[in-house]
Amino acid sequence: MLPLLKLLAHYGLHLVAPYFLAALWPKRSRLRVYLLLLATMAIDLDHLLVRPIFDPERCSVGFHLLHSWPFVLLYALLCVLPYGRLGWPWWLRVLGVGLCLHIFTDWQDFVLWRLLDGRLSL
Repeated sequence: MLPLLKLLAHYGLHLVAPYFLAALWPKRSRLRVYLLLLATMAIDLDHLLVRPIFDPERCSVGFHLLHSWPFVLLYALLCVLPYGRLGWPWWLRVLGVGLCLHIFTDWQDFVLWRLLDGRLSL
């Protein structure tokens, strides 16, 4: 049962949650925002830089280049910058939110499920 819940949570956060976030975005096309949020999954290309590409016993957050803590800080910063005052495009905030959601999704995929099945303790 846990593997199915893990799968649903992971892909739900990657594919379904962005749809609902896009619906909440003010004054923007839902489809455009949704596609931008989905585009943030491209950070998983950094998995191609290591061997093995996927290791179920490795947390990608803090390990892969684009999942490293300095980049996570940058993604969080993208969420809060005053774009109107800076004259920067609105979609940078969307990318920041999508990247933070992606990092959270990868984190919960590793940590939360290991806590639930007893393979990790606090």
